[in-house]
Amino acid sequence: LWREGDEVCKGDTRPYIKDLDTLPVAARDLFRCERYLMPHNGRRYTLLNVARGCPYSCTYCIAPFFYGKKHRTHSVKYLLDEMEQCQRELGITGFLFWEEIFTLDRPFVVELCEAIIARGWDIEWASTTRADCLDQELLHLMRRSGCTLMGLGIETCEQEILDSTGKNMTVSKIREGVEMMQAADIKVMAHFMVGLPGETRETVDRTIRYATTLDPDYLQVYAAVPWPKTAFGEQARERGWVTASSWADYDTGGRSIVEVPGISSAEVDAARERLYRAFYLRPSYV
Repeated sequence: LWREGDEVCKGDTRPYIKDLDTLPVAARDLFRCERYLMPHNGRRYTLLNVARGCPYSCTYCIAPFFYGKKHRTHSVKYLLDEMEQCQRELGITGFLFWEEIFTLDRPFVVELCEAIIARGWDIEWASTTRADCLDQELLHLMRRSGCTLMGLGIETCEQEILDSTGKNMTVSKIREGVEMMQAADIKVMAHFMVGLPGETRETVDRTIRYATTLDPDYLQVYAAVPWPKTAFGEQARERGWVTASSWADYDTGGRSIVEVPGISSAEVDAARERLYRAFYLRPSYV
């Protein structure tokens, strides 16, 4: 959402509203709120836009082009008012904090969590972040304020593939982040991606074993998508890896549309299914 004349973030190509608090509150009363249930606990929930923008440059990610690279948040007061309205008027006590990296601005997270605790609300909330933007003290504070689930981008167990994506992350740091969340009694939603450059059948096999030993609570597996403007997308088009014939095929949750050297799109689709089965059909998980 933007208006003519709004300030443009330096380095970005599209205007955006500098002060997110000027955005109107969502008209949730127009929705059948009882239909929206958090899958892991069956509790009614709603999305709450907390922040926009991501300063990182992961080669496969479209978020910086959607929201800009400059990270900006709503004020804590704005968010508290919106949560209070959801509880008072709609009886919604579950929230999915919608942003790219929730814990990127640590002082903001501390202020928000302490304010929620001070109000004594019986709420639950979930969000997503990076493993290198976490610490044990912050996670325990988040848990006290009602955080029950956090998503974490893991992608692969192969350090070489991670390095090639510009994610600026290590496999050991990811494991440390998962373990810290588990120690804070926060459930972990692990996000994996198959089909990035450097992927092979062997790297997939290792990632499957890694996912089960990491032992998150939930797991999602995506196919790498060559989004326009991303470094991966440009690379895939220049080298003739893209197999899609329609923009409708560009779907992170859909079938693979990239033939990177070392693994075919059909093998990527099969690998995703194998990872799901290996993780969720383990006797210990069942």
